[in-house]
Amino acid sequence: MDRSRMEWSRGKIIGEGSYAKIYLATPKTPNSEFPPLMAVKSATPINTRMLENEKRILTDLKGCPEIIQCYGDDITASKGNTFYNVFLEFAPDGDLLDLAVKKPIGETDVRRYTRSILRGLQYIHKKGYIHCDIKPQNILIFPTQDGKTDVKIADFGAAKRVGSGKSIKNFFGTIVYMSPESLVEKEHKPSCDIWALGCVVVEMVTRRNAWKLDTITKLASSEELPEIPSELSVHGKDFLEKCWQRDCSKRWTAEML
Repeated sequence: MDRSRMEWSRGKIIGEGSYAKIYLATPKTPNSEFPPLMAVKSATPINTRMLENEKRILTDLKGCPEIIQCYGDDITASKGNTFYNVFLEFAPDGDLLDLAVKKPIGETDVRRYTRSILRGLQYIHKKGYIHCDIKPQNILIFPTQDGKTDVKIADFGAAKRVGSGKSIKNFFGTIVYMSPESLVEKEHKPSCDIWALGCVVVEMVTRRNAWKLDTITKLASSEELPEIPSELSVHGKDFLEKCWQRDCSKRWTAEML
């Protein structure tokens, strides 16, 4: 994006993360390159590097329907402060956590959302990335033309690039969605995203975390697995068993699922 090509107005704040705040943004003049309403993620200079990394990753992943779209970036100044801004697709229906809090999600919808997340993860992994923070708050809800809703993966702030077959060792993500190898060995592979997806599925069905924080140590120190909801169909239970293989080499991939 040519940073001088769009004049825009900052609206109300709609979210805040560890390194950036998210606002509504509207172009000041109609522009076919940009939608009439966007989300803009803004960071101060101390956090700019993380947001620039997220923008680079989103640009590399551009074109996947199951991943939130990035429209470009710019730099602004206000009240003596400089901000790096990244323009993103706005999700009018919020995120998966918002939806689960409002009402139980039926298994038909759970399956549709899960298929979309899997397609997004398959694309992410084939491009050589690990999202590292798959959770309901990072799965955004969008209306579809048939009057239903579908989801897209967002927030690549913790995402990392790895070579084929390689893993990375560090501490990323949200603890209740972390796989055993992430917790114990601080090892991140694409299979970690699959474990997290299993946790997201449980949360969609039960409206509760698969693990409680006070029991997360059991995951790291024993062979215990999260409880599979009894209300799931046989197909749903089988899916979770494939996501929650403790041995990450036996865990199914996004493509296999």
